[in-house]
Amino acid sequence: MRKQANKLLSSSPPQYRSAVSRYYYCMYHAMRACAFIYHKGDDFEEHRVLPLKLPKDFDPGTNWQNMLKNARLLRNRADYDAYPKSDKAWRRHAVIIKIDADELLSKAKVFLTGKGCTL
Repeated sequence: MRKQANKLLSSSPPQYRSAVSRYYYCMYHAMRACAFIYHKGDDFEEHRVLPLKLPKDFDPGTNWQNMLKNARLLRNRADYDAYPKSDKAWRRHAVIIKIDADELLSKAKVFLTGKGCTL
């Protein structure tokens, strides 16, 4: 999904709203994998529940719970807003969520390999 999101962000013209959505799903699925390992088989699939079930030992210095919740709210606006802003108005959001998604994916990889997963 990250490759797809990066492609949307770098396309001509950039598709910022769609990139926001794809980056959120990168974050969501990475954290589901971490929750699945931590909770021994439950990935807490429901979007509003997952942030409440993050592993206690997942990069405790960052508030991933809020970052994931904010990313979900942003994705909902990007995907479902009845009167969306122009796509260009989403540029800043797309750039910020890309940074968050890249960091989360990196931390998730470290977390999962530390728990014995092979990627």
